[in-house]
Amino acid sequence: MRVPAAVAGSLGGLCWLAAYVADRAGAGAGLVDGVAWAGVALLTIAVVATGASLVSSSATWLRIIVAVCFAALVGSVLEVIRQGGDALVVDAVFGVGVLVVSVVVLARDRRDRRDRPAEAPRESARRAAPSARRSRGSHAR
Repeated sequence: MRVPAAVAGSLGGLCWLAAYVADRAGAGAGLVDGVAWAGVALLTIAVVATGASLVSSSATWLRIIVAVCFAALVGSVLEVIRQGGDALVVDAVFGVGVLVVSVVVLARDRRDRRDRPAEAPRESARRAAPSARRSRGSHAR
């Protein structure tokens, strides 16, 4: 789940950065709003996926709750910061931050895949069959 979240985060960060650049270049409000809303959708996917990855995969109900709460927390903090300045500037800075973190996650994942051995045999496949390896300890007597 890390890679899809990182891809969505990097694309969303680029969208918010592009919205800022388009606004400063004097592009129409429709273009700026469209790119900004696309960034919102992509960053929401990234934040929800990141929140879901904070919890063990065995507890699906908890993953859902944490994902939604994490997205609400990030959105709330972003709204508080937006009140102190220009919303597009705050979005662009946040977008750059998410872009940097996403690129680092993608680079680490690529490096981990490259350094991992091709196909190591599983531990259970390396063990002998249970009938061939009987313990001759005191509990077996």
